[in-house]
Amino acid sequence: PPIIHQIWFGSNPLPENFKTKFQETWKTTHPNWRYILWRDEDIEKHLSILQHCKHLLDDAQTSVEKSDIWRLAVLYEMGGVYADVDFECVRNLYVLHQNCSFYAGLSNTGTVEINNGIIGAAKRHPLCRRLIETMQTTDQFNGNLNRHSSYLRSSSSSLPSSTAVTAAATSHGWASDKILVLDMDGVIANCERQILIGAYKTAKELWPDIIQKAEDMTAKDGGTRRKWIEQAGVSADIIDQSSSSSFSSSSVSKLMPLWLYAKLRQIRASMTSEVDAVILVRLLVDEAIVSIRDREQRGGSGGGYRPLTAGEANENLDKDRLKILQHRYKADPIAIKEIYARIMDSWKEEDLNDFIEHTLPYPYVTDIFRKKLSGEEMEIASKVYIVSEMRTEDIVPILAHLGINIPFERVLGRDFDDIFRIDMKTDLETIQNQNIGSELVYIDSNVERLVDYAEDSSLGQLSLSFADWGPSTPSMRSRVYQVPKINILESTFLPSFFDGEAFPGMPAKPAEIVYS
Repeated sequence: PPIIHQIWFGSNPLPENFKTKFQETWKTTHPNWRYILWRDEDIEKHLSILQHCKHLLDDAQTSVEKSDIWRLAVLYEMGGVYADVDFECVRNLYVLHQNCSFYAGLSNTGTVEINNGIIGAAKRHPLCRRLIETMQTTDQFNGNLNRHSSYLRSSSSSLPSSTAVTAAATSHGWASDKILVLDMDGVIANCERQILIGAYKTAKELWPDIIQKAEDMTAKDGGTRRKWIEQAGVSADIIDQSSSSSFSSSSVSKLMPLWLYAKLRQIRASMTSEVDAVILVRLLVDEAIVSIRDREQRGGSGGGYRPLTAGEANENLDKDRLKILQHRYKADPIAIKEIYARIMDSWKEEDLNDFIEHTLPYPYVTDIFRKKLSGEEMEIASKVYIVSEMRTEDIVPILAHLGINIPFERVLGRDFDDIFRIDMKTDLETIQNQNIGSELVYIDSNVERLVDYAEDSSLGQLSLSFADWGPSTPSMRSRVYQVPKINILESTFLPSFFDGEAFPGMPAKPAEIVYS
């Protein structure tokens, strides 16, 4: 887990030059890691750690001896990396941390000696346990704590120029301290049909006179391309029909203009919530109305106003501009969520099967989750959370339909009786606080959200990963490639993650951006 441990025992305060010259280097090179400086008063507060070494600490004669003992107990119970307070960090330890379950430095004493001044270890690593047990055996046999020095030696030597070298390396595996946190839409499954149908019906209730006009418009009116219709899974031979029919044979009474659905699909990556989706429904219909009016005024000739393109929408409609559109349309986000929730509930009450069958699984990805979270491997489900902008009661039947078993209490969406509660960041912080010392891997396909989280120091325990199979645009992917704190996760890597290999998401790297 991404935790930095340092220890300063004794009554004297940590010297100021240690803070500025050494301590701060660990924080600046690891901005998203949790940092802990252990003091004497912390020992009694952490009984889970103390249980491994209390009898040793009781016999310790000096602060140095206590530190030698405590660092191993902390690493065994919590995992992370320990470093002496007089060590300067010149490089992030990400690569070692992702690829080694145990590593340490070599002392520059003229002999080959593993130094206990810097140690990285996975939680409950057997080598840490063995070192603690060896100390116990030596203490019991000799009755002298100073004999611990034959196993652990305190050193004030500087970190060797080669930084840290691997003392022992094993794969992380699906360990008890690994927690997987997933967004629902765009990661486990594609819920665009539910979201877009709900958004259209919500917009129609908010602005009936305006949205009703969309049902008499053609794809040409709305600026919807033929290939978008084909990508939506609808035959292109009806592209120029008005959309009084459904876009899916299973839609029954859930009708939506075909051109609008196909175009909204193209800008799905710009939506972070149902509020955004409703606002974009209104915007696309308004654009089509203006285009039709201009064409009529020009006597049907071309060259006039054209509707906003999908590319323009994706490039320009960030969260700030979407809020401006909310004000323009006098749209109350609370009212939007209330209407949207009622529409979703009505849909499920009328035909639950129709609701859940509109879910579009990501064939390979959904199959992996189904396999790993059911049957003999179902125990893994207790280590997986869903954190989503969707409502919990909308997520649960979809998961059941897909055959993905995740306990209800670990599905953190919007509450049934409080549709305004959801705050994904708060939920992530709660999971983080409940699993201190664990490796938390968060997977999302929403670029803006990932970038925000990467800049948020309160989420330092999270390892952020971008799901490249979800809705995104080339420019969004280019953006996420520029953020080193975000890993790029391809769907083909998922089996490796579950099958006990080191987490395969590669750190993002600067991309070659091509402008056209």
